[in-house]
Amino acid sequence: MKRILVLAFIICQSVVYAQDTFKVVTYNVLNYSQNSGVSRNKNFRLILNELKADILLVEEVVHSNGEQAFYDSVINFLNLGYAKGTFVDGPDSDNACYYKANQFDFLDNIVVKTPLRDINGFKLRHKKTKQIVTFFTVHLKAGQSSSDRLRKLEEVNELRKITDNYSSTENFIVTGDFNFYNGDEEGYVKLLDSTSGTGYFYDLVELPLQWQNNSDIAEYHSQSPRVRNFGGGANGGVDDRFDFFLISKNIKFNNDINYVDGTYNVIGNDGTKLNDSINSRPNNEVSNEIADALHAAADHLPVEIKLVFNFSNLLSRVTNFSGQQNGKSVDVLWTLNNEERVESYTIEKYTNNQWGILGNIVNAKSGKNQVESYTEVDANPDSINYYRLKITDSFGNVYTTDSIRVNYSPNVSIQTIAIPQGYFSLDEIIANHSISTYQVFDVSGRKMEHELNQLGMLNKGIYIIRLETNSGILIKKLIVY
Repeated sequence: MKRILVLAFIICQSVVYAQDTFKVVTYNVLNYSQNSGVSRNKNFRLILNELKADILLVEEVVHSNGEQAFYDSVINFLNLGYAKGTFVDGPDSDNACYYKANQFDFLDNIVVKTPLRDINGFKLRHKKTKQIVTFFTVHLKAGQSSSDRLRKLEEVNELRKITDNYSSTENFIVTGDFNFYNGDEEGYVKLLDSTSGTGYFYDLVELPLQWQNNSDIAEYHSQSPRVRNFGGGANGGVDDRFDFFLISKNIKFNNDINYVDGTYNVIGNDGTKLNDSINSRPNNEVSNEIADALHAAADHLPVEIKLVFNFSNLLSRVTNFSGQQNGKSVDVLWTLNNEERVESYTIEKYTNNQWGILGNIVNAKSGKNQVESYTEVDANPDSINYYRLKITDSFGNVYTTDSIRVNYSPNVSIQTIAIPQGYFSLDEIIANHSISTYQVFDVSGRKMEHELNQLGMLNKGIYIIRLETNSGILIKKLIVY
């Protein structure tokens, strides 16, 4: 029996994707102003030269002159190729972003207004992979009274209003000085709450609810590296987990940008400094020189993570790749659920022991985050045909699916049947044949899950019905009007 084979897509994810790993650091620099920073600049230079972050997110710079002074006297002084993101001078102290200009483009500073200080969403694009990530940098209300906790929750709610509107493919991170004393604080719980919207976050480690003064999590404490009061700020030793990173669902589970497991690190905290100064000897994490600089520079410790930036796996967006005989030709059909960064498509056919282009290069319809479907016609099919789909992104990367096989029989005829929506006669379809199997497809090649006696329930449109009968293969073109 001759058969027309209609195959669902099979994707071969054997493409090797380039990876780049980058260090991201957050650092509360203790009310850094044009005047207060002068005596501490040498310490910040030592620390940041040691860290060599690719992206540096800073809290507690005092207005635009403080941010400029930090850039001129610390960042630019290091001559490590940093550029600075757009600075917005908000109420109280501010946040700033510095990044390696040869690796990233700065796209935006998304200002989230809160009852106290601005939250800044620094949006960066990796030059090579074109992956985009937004770092929401916070400095939430200090204190642990009930009113302080409520203010922090109010600030977090403003952030969630933004992230809850992001699509599932967005990459975003929140970091900075959260001023959360324990894991049961309302603001922290809200950031991780997956029941109230899509813009929630994941912590990088699982910790008990008790953070403050807990020796079991001493390595994650970031404030304060001092036991005596000088130069402003807090003292009392290292006993609070105020500074950390939380990542979005897309970063945790998808492959565009990934957190590198085990790289979350509080700089200078070797886990033995609970309620002690960071430069108490010995320090098993950093040199004595760096420990002294951390002690003198600020009342918080910098925190680092590493992220891997990957080329997008566009193959994962293909929801259908199939072929079907259509009279004297074969239709090759494909659908993507998201066309972002897609430039064009090419269908290739295997002929004479080599792959060649079938038809023309097909430009992406929208290039946007929406579903798009396509058809390429093979007007001269063989009895057995192999096709594959190539997707070219807007940066020149090419992604290739595995091949599909479509059998073609020149003797198969296609009957067209037109019925009004809601009306159906099974006799018109089966025509007294004994049906062994059947398949129903829409015009994009997507298989429909309908029983034969339910075809009258289909929406208006054109459908292909493939029947295996006691007398062979029947192809019916069904028009529902």
